[in-house]
Formats: sequence, structure tokens, C-alpha cells
Amino acid sequence: GDRAIVSLLEEFGAETKAILNQITVTNKEMKGIRIDASQIPDLVPVLCVAGAAAEGKTVISLFFPFTEIVKESNRKCTEFPSSEWLHGRIEGQACLTAFMNRLKQWFEENGVNACVPSNDPRFHQVIENGVYGSNWSERHVAYLCGLGTFGLSKGIITEKGMAGRFMSIIISQEIEPDQRPYTGIYDYCTKCGACIKRCPAEAISYEKGKEHAPCDAWNKKIGAMNTPRFGCGLCQVKVPCESRNPVRK
Repeated sequence: GDRAIVSLLEEFGAETKAILNQITVTNKEMKGIRIDASQIPDLVPVLCVAGAAAEGKTVISLFFPFTEIVKESNRKCTEFPSSEWLHGRIEGQACLTAFMNRLKQWFEENGVNACVPSNDPRFHQVIENGVYGSNWSERHVAYLCGLGTFGLSKGIITEKGMAGRFMSIIISQEIEPDQRPYTGIYDYCTKCGACIKRCPAEAISYEKGKEHAPCDAWNKKIGAMNTPRFGCGLCQVKVPCESRNPVRK
């Protein structure tokens, strides 16, 4: 699947250049294409970012850390999440959705076309035959935009940690991109294992990282107990990467 990405990016119109074990991709007037991704579901988030680049000019990724009150409340928990975390996860997301819609409106009022993928009616999630995905991944976009790298729990570790939410917006105006300060997918993860011990569903391991199925089952259990709220987040707090990049001294 990973090898297929190169030919697909070239089909988009991108220029690819392989040097040793790294591949550099340059946008050369990329155009949208139709892709059958049934055999390469893991590549869908990256392909969606490529599709956005084909039509838009810039993808902006934003990280919104949870407040100290929300994080502190969840640090005290060992099995079920705090009420503050659940409200931050659901009502907090509603606040971010409204903020992103207002940001989109601001761009359009200033003559720049914009799209907030997670708020767009074309956005959809897929949970089928053991595959968990969507046609737009905020985490993968954050990684590509230079905000941070993945951890064992499959969250993104930023310079402000991983306890928070990500949103993104695509705009038609070209902006000079930030340089990614990393090269590896897990550069900011020390593999300390703290998130493994914090996970009440035992869904995280050194060998597999986070497994979606047991995590999803646990979230559904929490959702049934706290409708309409759901979520957990214990692996994001009381760990070295909660509020900082643990590889920075």
C-alpha cells in the first residue's frame, strides 16, 4: 500500500523524487483524480490531503489544547473519564465547529474560498470489516502540516502536547508552508509506555500501538453510560506528552 502512494501522487500531477530512503513530493499544478481505494484504505487520509492540494492552495491545521482544569480532572481518573473531559470533548467540539465556520466566513468575506472538511457534508467516517477511517483525518493533516508526530496511542504529539483537539481549513490562497521540524512518524514519541498503563481498555501495546476495535468498544460503553457524551482520553493525560513535546529538554 505504501508503495502505491508514489504512483498515485504522480497521477495527481505531483513531482516525486526518491533520495535514499526518503521521497520528496512537489505540487506541480495537481489535478483531482478518481481512485478506487478499496485495497489501500490506510492511504485514504493522505490521498484526501493530496486531493485538497489539487483543488485548494493551502491547508491550515490548528491545535486546541484542553484547559488545565479539564486535563487535571481526567488525570485523577483510572477507569472512566471525568465529566469535565466529556463536556470538553462534546460541547468543546461544538464550540470549535462554530469557530471554524466563523473562520471560513471571514476568509470568504475577504475574497478567499474556504472549506472546513470536518464540517463539510461530504465528510464521512468508515467503520467496516475492521477498518476504521474517514475521508479526512485531522491527525494526518496535522502531521503533514508540521504540528507534530504520532505517539503509541496514535494521537499527535505537538509542542503543546497531545491533550486537545485538531481542526483544519482549506483555502484558495497560497501561503508559504511551515517546514516540518521532523522526518519520522514517531519522532516525538519516546515509547515510554505511560499511555499503555493509562488505557482502561488495554487497547495500546508496544507491538501494535493503539488497536481501534477495543478502544471503540470502550468508547461505546462510556457513550451508553453518558449519552449524548462519549470519549475517554485517559491515555492523553498523566503522561509525559500530555502538555509538551517529551523529546525537548
